[in-house]
Amino acid sequence: MSLPHLDCLPNEKAADKLVLQTLEDYATSHPHIDILEAGCGRRWPYKLDGFDYRLTGIDIDAEALRIRKEDVGDLDEIVHSDLHKARFGEAQFDVIYSSYVLEHVYGVDALLGLFHKWLKPGGLLVIKVPDYQSVYGLITRITPHKFHIFYKRYFRGLRNAGKPGYGPYPTVHERAIARGPFHEFLSSNAMTMLQERGYGTLPGMQKHVSNTIGALTFGAYAGGHYNLLYISQKA
Repeated sequence: MSLPHLDCLPNEKAADKLVLQTLEDYATSHPHIDILEAGCGRRWPYKLDGFDYRLTGIDIDAEALRIRKEDVGDLDEIVHSDLHKARFGEAQFDVIYSSYVLEHVYGVDALLGLFHKWLKPGGLLVIKVPDYQSVYGLITRITPHKFHIFYKRYFRGLRNAGKPGYGPYPTVHERAIARGPFHEFLSSNAMTMLQERGYGTLPGMQKHVSNTIGALTFGAYAGGHYNLLYISQKA
């Protein structure tokens, strides 16, 4: 499958702005929307002020759900479950949002099928995930989980990294969420890609190393960005 050119956004803030605008545009034409945050973690980054919506959060991490409930308190329904074992109804949600979750899940192809089943006709699927074909994605897959915790704690200054309720979580990063297979999933399920963007740049020397490795692979692995935003719509 020939993939369209991937345009990139400058940073995650710009990606979130695009997501918020898409959600607001959708909500404007719907009197009420039901949103599933698939792998909700400790926070929801969007404020849909003035719109009528119901937010359901599901996560396998009980401590993250406790923090979300007690410190944020923005979920209308909390579900403690593995996504594969969730019992949501067919065509239950207007929007399914999943941010940095699918790279930690086995059986992504089956899970995407569940997302499609749970979406209403015309509903939106919003996914943020590390780019499988990026240098960052490659390095994340081949390095041990303990290194990810070390990096987050001592290079990123996230002192709670690896503790209950906090990432990083073990990385699986199946190819099913890479651009090619994801486009094939959309095509086989009569879904339309509304927005597809790369974003995220590493700081300083890490950026230089990433770009160099990307160049040495002749572009097989992207060095200039490391995340992907997919916004697609069910027919």
